[in-house]
Parts: sequence; C-alpha cells; structure tokens
Amino acid sequence: PCMDFRFSNLLGTVYRRGNVCFTEDGFQLISPVGNRVTVFDLRHDRSHTLQLEASYDIEHIALSPDNALLLAVDCKGEAHLVAMATGAAIARQKLPSRVSALAYSPDGDYFAMARDNRVHVYHGPGLERYFNQFKLYRSYYGNRDEVTSIAWSSDSKAFVCACRDLQVRVFSLHKTARLPGCYSLGGFTEDIVGVAFLPDSLNLFAVSSAGFVMLWQCDTELSDLLIKQQQQPQLTDGTGDDNDDSPSDSEDCDLKETKNEENKPELEKIFINKLRYLKPKKMRLREDAEDSKRVSAVIDCLAFCPGSKQLVCGTEDGRVMLYAVDNCALLLSLQVCDSQVDSVSISPDGLWIAAAGAAHGQLLVWDWRASAYVMRQAGSFNCLRCAAFSPDGGQLVCGYSDGRVRLWSSQSSLSFATLTEHTSCITGVRFCGKRVVIASSADGSIRAWDLGRYRNFRTLVSPTPLQLSCLDADPSGDLIAAGCLDEFHLLIWSLKTGRLLVTLTGHTAPVSCVAFRPGPGSTILASGSWDSTVRLWDVLGSDQQPEVIQCGHDVLSLAWRPDGQQLSVAINNGTILVMDAVPSGSGTDAPEFQSTRTIDCRQDLGYDKPDGALISGRRLAEAGGGFNSLSYSPTGQLLLAGGLSKHICLYSPSDQLLLRKFPVTANRSLKAVALEKRAAKLVRDLGVRAGSNAGGTEVNFEDDAVDSSDARVSVTGVSFSPAGDMFLAACTEGVLLYCSPGSRHLLPSESLVASCRRLTLRDTPQTVVESIQAGRFGDALDVALRINQPGLVRQCLEATPTSGENRNLVDLLCSQLPLDTCRDVLAPHVADWLADSNRLEHCMAWARAVARVCCLGQSNTARQRRDPCPGLTRLQRAVGDRRSQLERICSGNMHTLDYLCHLAGGLGDTKSSKAGDALQGTDDGELPAQSADLEPMETME
Repeated sequence: PCMDFRFSNLLGTVYRRGNVCFTEDGFQLISPVGNRVTVFDLRHDRSHTLQLEASYDIEHIALSPDNALLLAVDCKGEAHLVAMATGAAIARQKLPSRVSALAYSPDGDYFAMARDNRVHVYHGPGLERYFNQFKLYRSYYGNRDEVTSIAWSSDSKAFVCACRDLQVRVFSLHKTARLPGCYSLGGFTEDIVGVAFLPDSLNLFAVSSAGFVMLWQCDTELSDLLIKQQQQPQLTDGTGDDNDDSPSDSEDCDLKETKNEENKPELEKIFINKLRYLKPKKMRLREDAEDSKRVSAVIDCLAFCPGSKQLVCGTEDGRVMLYAVDNCALLLSLQVCDSQVDSVSISPDGLWIAAAGAAHGQLLVWDWRASAYVMRQAGSFNCLRCAAFSPDGGQLVCGYSDGRVRLWSSQSSLSFATLTEHTSCITGVRFCGKRVVIASSADGSIRAWDLGRYRNFRTLVSPTPLQLSCLDADPSGDLIAAGCLDEFHLLIWSLKTGRLLVTLTGHTAPVSCVAFRPGPGSTILASGSWDSTVRLWDVLGSDQQPEVIQCGHDVLSLAWRPDGQQLSVAINNGTILVMDAVPSGSGTDAPEFQSTRTIDCRQDLGYDKPDGALISGRRLAEAGGGFNSLSYSPTGQLLLAGGLSKHICLYSPSDQLLLRKFPVTANRSLKAVALEKRAAKLVRDLGVRAGSNAGGTEVNFEDDAVDSSDARVSVTGVSFSPAGDMFLAACTEGVLLYCSPGSRHLLPSESLVASCRRLTLRDTPQTVVESIQAGRFGDALDVALRINQPGLVRQCLEATPTSGENRNLVDLLCSQLPLDTCRDVLAPHVADWLADSNRLEHCMAWARAVARVCCLGQSNTARQRRDPCPGLTRLQRAVGDRRSQLERICSGNMHTLDYLCHLAGGLGDTKSSKAGDALQGTDDGELPAQSADLEPMETME
C-alpha cells in the first residue's frame, strides 16, 4: 500500500493574523494562516497552501514585484524566504528582535525591515549565490520609538517610515547631497496607522487612527536625488552584529558634514540645497459623502494603490472605506463584519479590495465597482470538531463548536456553503449519498440538508431532551443512528419518514461512538461506550439482544474495515484492539468478533505536558488516553488514528506495526507544542509574572506569540478519501489534507516521482523549446516531465501532432514512458489540460493514449488488490466533466435552434430532429470526435 503521504493543503481556516497582499496581476491573494501561508487564486476559484511551516504565527509578509519570492516573518523575528513556484523555504534567518514593519522595494533589489526604532535594508535575492541570502545593505537610525509602517518611493531611491513617537521620517536609500540624513515631519496627536509616497514623486501622506490625513508637498523631484558618493557601502552579512545602538560611520543616516567636505568646490556647496517639505495639507476622512462628520471609529489598518491613488481603510467596528487621496472623497463604505478589521489590501488596478478579520477568521474580496463579492471565506480556529468526505471525495463537510456546518471543495479548497440551523456544538457529520448532509448536535437534534438548494428538509428530534454525542448512517443512507450522553441510549431514525424507529438500551455509561457495518443491506450497528464494552446490534432484527464485547477500558472510537470482516477499537489505555470475524457458534449467518491482535500505541501518542501539569508527558500518556478517531483505507491494509496528540499515526493492523507518524503542526504559538523555555524558566526561578519587578530588575519577555485561548493541539477526526489517494485530519488549526503522489489534489509541480532521473545542467526550459522546434517531441516531453512544470508540459502536449502521418505519434510516446511516470506525472497534467482547453480532440488523443498505457501496464496482482490509481481517477473525472459540459452546450444549442427555426416559420421540427439524432447517436462512453461539430459549441460557450 502507498504510504508516501505528505501535506498538501489546509482547509477550514483562511486567516489568523498579519497582513494580506495581492500579487502584481491582482488575481491572487496571499494570506497568513497561523504558521503557514495560503494563496487564493481568484480567477480560477481555488486555493493552495505553501509548503512553508514557520515556528510561530506569521505576522508580516511581503511579495517581490516579479511574484517570484515571498518574504514571511513570524512573530518572534524569524524570516523565511519562500519560492512561490514551489512553495518551499529557500532561506531562513533568525533576527535578534521582533519585526514591526516589512516592505519590498518596487524594483525588487531591496527590502526593508523595521526592528524597534531602526530600519534595516537588505539586498533582494538575485542570481548571485551567497551562503546567506539575507545580505544587509545598510541600517538607518533616527527614530525615537518603534516603527509601525514603511513605504518606498516609486523609483526605490527613498523610503518613509511612521513611528510611534508621532513622527514621519524620510530616508534616502543611498547617501545623497539633498538628503544626507533623515527628514522628520510631524503634526499628529494620535497614532499614525500608515504612510505612503504618491506615485512618481516625493510627495507623501500619512493617516492617523482618528481619521486625519496629512499631505506634504516636496520641492525636489525624484531625479534630483543624486548619489553623493560613487563608492557603495560595503556589503555586510545579515548575520553580523546589527544590534549595536552606536551606529558606525558607514551606517548612520544622521551623519553631519565632515571635514572632508571642506575640500569640495565652493560652487557645489552653493547650488546643492537639501530638499524641503512645504506646510502640510490637513484633511479628514468622513463617514458619509454627504455628511461633514469625520470617522468616529478607530482606523486600524490601511492600504494605498499608487496606480489609482486610492486609499482603503479598515476600522475597529468592522467597516471598510475607500477614499480618493487627493481630496479624501468617500468612494465606498462597506460593513464586512461586526468585529475589528485587522488587515486590508487593494489590487494594483484599484478594483478589488481584500479585508481580513482575526476575530471570526474572515477573509473577503470585494469588487467595489460591481458591488459584488469576488470571494468570501470564513473559518474558525480551535473550534473544529468533526469532518467527513463525500462519497466521490470531491467535497468535505466540517462541524464546528459554534453550531455551524461548512461545506468545502477538496479540489478548490474553498468553502461554498455554511449551514447555521443548529444552536449548539456539532458532534458528528456525515454524507448520505451525494446530495444529502446530516449533522448531530448537542442541542439534541439531527438535521439533514439538501445540497441542491441548501435547505434543512428534515429534523430528527429525540422524544426527551438529550445531548447527542455521535452519529452514523447505514450504507443505504436511510437509517440514522446516534448515541446519547445523558441516558446512554442509542436512537435509530428513518431519514425518509423522519420517524424514530427504535431506542436501544443496554449501555451503562455515555455512548462515545457508533458505526454501521459496511456492506449492501447491512443493519449491524457497533456502539462503543465508556462502560468498557462494544455492543453489536441488529437494529432491524427481531432479537434486540446485542453481542457484548468486553474491552477492559473506556472505548473512545471504533472503525470497520471496508469489507466488514474486521473491527478496530481504540480504548482509553492507549491501545487499539483488532477484532476479526469468526463463524458464529449458534449456527446463524451473523459472524462473531473476537479480539485477535492488540496494537500498543502509548509510545506513539506523543503527549505534550500541559501548562501547569506536575507530571511529564510520558507519565500522562501511561496514566490514560488514546485515539478518539480511527479510519481504514479503502483497501483495508492501513489504519489511520488521531487523538489528543500532536501526531497522526498510520498503522498496519495485520502486522501490528506503526508505519508512519505525521506531525500535526510545529507552531510554537500553541501552548501544547512548546512554551518559551527561557520565559518559563524566569517565571519559575523568580516566582513573578512577566512585566513585574523583582528586586529592582524588570522581568520582561514577549509572550504575545502564545495564543490567548490556551489552545492545545488535538486531532478530533481522521478519514480516508474513497479513492485512498488522500486523507484528512480535523485538528486545532483546521482540516489538514495529506495526499499521495499523483493525487488530483496535489499540484503537478509538487509531485514526487521516484522513477524520474535527476536533472542535469542541460535540462532547461530552453532545451524543451529547441527540441519542439526541431521536431524531437519525444526528447522535449522527456525533459519537460523531469522539470515537471505545468506550463512546459502543456506546451509539449499542444505541439505534438495527432493527425495525418503522425496520428500514432502520441501512442508511441506514451508507450515509451515508464509506467510510473505515465500514471503519476503525465496523467495529472493531461487531466488539468483537458479541464480548461478548447482543443478537445487533441486532448482526447492524449487521454486515450495515457489510459491505454496505464491499463495495459497494470499487473494482475495490482488489479486483484484493487489499488486505487489517482492519476487515472483524476483523468476520468476530467473527461466526465467535459462530457457533461458538452451535453449542456448541445442541449442549449438544440433549444436555440428550435426557437430560431420557429421564428423562421415551420422549419423547427426538421432542424431539431436532426440535431437530436446527432446527439443521441453519440455513445455514452465517448465524446464527439469531429472537430467541425465542436467549433460552434466552443464559440457558444
């Protein structure tokens, strides 16, 4: 069985803290989610999470102008340089202190970081190779307090920063005659939220938290900022000591005129004057275009669009307002939430506005001219309780502790529906077929929703008020079973009629889990309870006496193998009991289950020591605990387990072995992962709290990275997808998706194929282009698959001829590829190409060739094991989607022809009958092969 699962995506949470930003084209939005970064593709309505995983919550992000590099800094001052093409961190740098502001220069050659009252400018990474990519160019001094905002001029020659001392200071990147030091500007009485340069000038403005705007005009043009010294400052390694409060001569911006300047010509001293800013123009941001009242709420964040000269502000009462900078005219006022807006951003063309709020985990993009949402997502942190896959694996349903049920697409990783009828914590969710979702809640009800209209069409309620603890549905989707916490009963309903069929009694403690046995027409229900027993019920049989299996400890969870011949039970002592079916001794057809194997998981749980606990994590695991969620793979060879632990464990039930452990998170911002050791030692040794004085010495350590909710890492649910190519884990930070190589949910650029050879210096995109131009399509495809870039592989597929004398070339190329490469690498590329290409006949030629090679190359042993092939599944789904799309287009064309012929007078019957005969003549498993018939349909689309 495939065990090469790796992290693919994060769902359920879209924003935690920090700033959000658009890419240069404006079609992608980058959002920090805890210690990870998620990229939302607004054009194709999908999202993916980068492979970066920081040690703490990411607080600042900045994107290079060419969209190639992302700079992410966590709340403890560790900087990560990420390649956007692969999503991996290519460089890390531990900074001495926390970063308060971050900005990339418009030319991409520099980026500025503010730490405390200093601004450090680094060289932007380029083609040169350094041992440390963070090369310090210069440090700038002159601020008297912490810097809160940094902005660059349009030519990257100067930058301006706002400080908590209510001053705005302008610095020149290089030493210039007109700006040898820094230029200070003041006039504010409230905190400065942000500052920015106007385009193509040194004119700048600043906005305070009270809504006042200061606009300064400069008497110097950008072209007049000449470099004072031809010799550039010596490059300094970023790891050097830049914490010295006494700046050196090469670093200090406040340098005075030295004696060497006396040797300069007198004419230079006369005609070269320092720049000067005129008296500022003071304006106010207003709440209403027709009202003179200024903004009453506190402004917390802002963003500026230089192209359109527009300013967007976010307030503490949940409003987003758009202004024109020239006259502060109000263009838009939008109430996005009822809590604070923590970050805003505006696209480069000024059309889309992004707003994020950490209180409810909301992230939205608003098109202010069309007055419509481009994207609106919401996710909750530390309140995810359960999750489940749909039967086809294309959707996920998640239940939260606030009573909400959200539906997510596993392909786009976006939420498309929120169900809010429940009034208490969700305890279980399931799909009943493809179009029905059910959820149980602690409010004592089970609700069923129709996914066609997203309405609650059925509510199942117990006769007496009870708290439901677990939920499951039989294979047919008609019988619904739920366990109770109050009276220890099992309730069985019929979803079709809504009637309570039977109440099963026998447990003497709260019911923790229920599960129907898989199989057509199966009515066997297994229930686990804290009374240390597992009971097997025939819910529709005449004999309601269950088979009782003693487990010795409290039962936490159970799961059936897909064939129904094995049952795994997780109990409270940290072990998993594996029970196999044996022939019944009573002569009935129903088998009996006996515990044949035991998996000891106490060393695999990896408990963390809770904050304030007096015993170690190992002793805590030995005292009691276990996995609260189990799931079998579709083949039944793997068992997935998760619980109150920082690990997800993958076992082989037949061998009783631990195969792999997947860490849930490395985020030290969660107290369950790690607390600050030095801070904890100070508190323990001195016996005082942070910030208090002990013997005249102040003990001050930053604990803002630790979440105020004291969240602990835990896994509340695990589940394999029906295809077996991925699994989910519902945990504290959201829904983690782990995919195998070749999965349709794994980006082609992220796929790892063992059969691919290592790249050489000659394997470049230019080599692929030259091979295509020379007609060597096989060599071009071989190099493109090894480079594994979607655009490059698509270029090879489109350039390969499929007609005339080369009509068999595609079959020949696919047959010469290794089976693993064709199945795991080429098939996903063809599926993605087929999903959005207009050359359907060309795409179908590649799809047929890939499917033929994969089917013929698959061994009989693999067929008997029924191992899922994610590449072929992905390709089959793409072909089915395009076929459904063509059917809709043809149906629309038929109705259009009928209408036009009816208008022409009497010719509608003949035309429509011919069109209908042509459509019905197509086989169910094939697409129309004539390109002439597809051209009008594509035009209509």
